Amino acid sequence: MSTDDPVILQIIPAPGWWACYDGGVTEPVMAFALVEEQGARRVASVVADFRVPMLAEDADGFAGLKYRGPWVAPE
Repeated sequence: MSTDDPVILQIIPAPGWWACYDGGVTEPVMAFALVEEQGARRVASVVADFRVPMLAEDADGFAGLKYRGPWVAPE
């Protein structure tokens, strides 16, 4: 990990929030993270990418966030 990589300072659960990508693709946001990167702090959304958490903003085609109400896992 280089010194330019983001450092997650705090994780906050994000039920009901979805990451939106180009082409209408969406996926549930697991959490919001307080991130420090190059001395600046920001809030980022965290999604599961093939079972590995990643910052949604770093994914190709990220377009924004949408709130749909509490996320319920399919039975």
